[in-house]
Amino acid sequence: MNSTTSRWYQEPMAIMVFAIPLLTVVAGLITVWIAVQSADHRVVEGVNRFGMQTTVEQQQ
Repeated sequence: MNSTTSRWYQEPMAIMVFAIPLLTVVAGLITVWIAVQSADHRVVEGVNRFGMQTTVEQQQ
């Protein structure tokens, strides 16, 4: 019998098994970094938003 064995890192399935979860973690970290870097600013006090309509309360 002549069985050829290859190393685990030369198998395409092994690369997919390790690469897909690793890329998912990297994409998640990039998403968190983008969310932290471009955080929304707080709404100015006295402004109400209901649906598409924005109203500004006049302070006297």
